[in-house]
Amino acid sequence: VSTSTDNIARFMARNGNDVTVVAPKPVMKGEVTPQKSLTITHTPSFPDPFFDGKSFSPFPMPFRTLQTVMKHIDLVHIQEPGAIGYTAMYVAKRRHIPVVGALHFTPEQIFRILFFPKIPLFITLMKRYIRWFYNKCDGIMIPTETFAGFLRESGVTKPIIVVSNGVDTKDFVPTNNRLAKRDQFKLPKDKILFFFLGRLDFDKHADTIIRALPKTDSGVHLIIAGEGKEE
Repeated sequence: VSTSTDNIARFMARNGNDVTVVAPKPVMKGEVTPQKSLTITHTPSFPDPFFDGKSFSPFPMPFRTLQTVMKHIDLVHIQEPGAIGYTAMYVAKRRHIPVVGALHFTPEQIFRILFFPKIPLFITLMKRYIRWFYNKCDGIMIPTETFAGFLRESGVTKPIIVVSNGVDTKDFVPTNNRLAKRDQFKLPKDKILFFFLGRLDFDKHADTIIRALPKTDSGVHLIIAGEGKEE
């Protein structure tokens, strides 16, 4: 979600829009690459108990920040329907600002990162909240047809547009010198490379790929790159 947010914000800023990203104050040290027409504003936050290096802003902590930011906003894009997303929706509706919502999870996926068993009532309540929240949007942007089907099955009737999570082709360019690259990283030249790049936390299920590898052709070589609690 963070990568998607960064890509969308920088694309919009490059194309002549003034963009403000509102996110929880980070707990990690580091700098964000500045860009013209792009502003990053932080809400008060706490460390997330489930993920190293992640922070979150429970309601109503984001309220004052969003009240200030949205005084001069023409369009609101909500990446997740959490506390900041709910607050943004509330302020946008009071100010009659159009809202585009995005979705990057299902209730079943949420239970994969929790430490207690799946509770049917909780899933039912989450689906009701999702139906209520996204029917408040003027439009919805999601990365896959699977998410589109989930929203429609949940009773969401607002327009849904599928926009895949792509990559920036200025940074990721195919090379003709692939064998030399394999030498550089000491990779076999005669095998098909299957590559996983991502956050190595348990909700990503990189272990599933490892367990599946013996069931594939012997000519497949697995590469895993990333950091996280499951490293």
